[in-house]
Amino acid sequence: MQPLAISDSGGLWYDPLRVGEGFSIHRFGERIVMYWFTYGPRPVRSHYSAIASIQTQRWYMLDGTAESMTIYEIEGGSWLFFDDVEAVPIGTASLIDNVFSYSTESYTGKMDLVRLF
Repeated sequence: MQPLAISDSGGLWYDPLRVGEGFSIHRFGERIVMYWFTYGPRPVRSHYSAIASIQTQRWYMLDGTAESMTIYEIEGGSWLFFDDVEAVPIGTASLIDNVFSYSTESYTGKMDLVRLF
């Protein structure tokens, strides 16, 4: 198995089977920093029930090497106000042979990534 063959400048990648999701990948020597833009359930209060779940846009930051990255869920903050942003570790991932494998408490899976540009 070989680490993902991305150029030193990284790029934008996606899985054609998962519309609306994607990755911004940046390589610094052996270190990889990724941003994963996705959708997922987020609990919300509604007048119909005490707790409901809706699909919302989410983004995660991943940091490490191709063989071992930590997935961080980004919480808090708002446009131009970064004081309340928190990166909470929620899982692990790897990026081998263009296959992104991930595992969190809630989800486990794999995606075959294709370079967008």
